[in-house]
Amino acid sequence: MAQRNFRHGYFGTRTYKSWSEMKYRCGNKKRKDYVDISYCSDWEKFENFLADMGERPAGKSLDRFPNNNGNYCPENCRWATSKEQNNNRSSMRLFKYKGEKLTLIDWSERLGIKRSTLAQRIYCYKWSIEKTFSKGGDDL
Repeated sequence: MAQRNFRHGYFGTRTYKSWSEMKYRCGNKKRKDYVDISYCSDWEKFENFLADMGERPAGKSLDRFPNNNGNYCPENCRWATSKEQNNNRSSMRLFKYKGEKLTLIDWSERLGIKRSTLAQRIYCYKWSIEKTFSKGGDDL
C-alpha cells in the first residue's frame, strides 16, 4: 500500500486531494446533485488527471466549466477561484445590459455600485435593468 501512495509523489497534495474528492463526489450516490455526473475514464488514474489539468494553483479548485452540469473531463474543467465558481453556478442569474450578460456581482464591480444596492433596486423597487445600472450608487 505504501508503495502505491508514492508512485507519483503527489499523495496528500492539493492536486491529489482535488482529484480524490472529484472521484468521491461522482461515486457517492447519496449526493443527489452528483447522481448524473461522472468523470472521463482516463481520469481513473491520477497521473492522467495531472497531465491534463496540471498542478492545482494556490487559491483555486476544480470547476466544471463551461458546462457546470457536465462531466469532469479535460474539455469541461479548469482550476478556478471561488468567485469564478460562484459565477458558474446554475442558480446564478445573469443580467443583460448594453449587450453584455454578467452576474450582479460582476455588474457591481464594473459600475462601482454596491451589489446590495443593485439587488434592492431590482428586487425591492422593481426597477428596470436600464434604470438600475445607469444610476449612481447613492441616489435612492
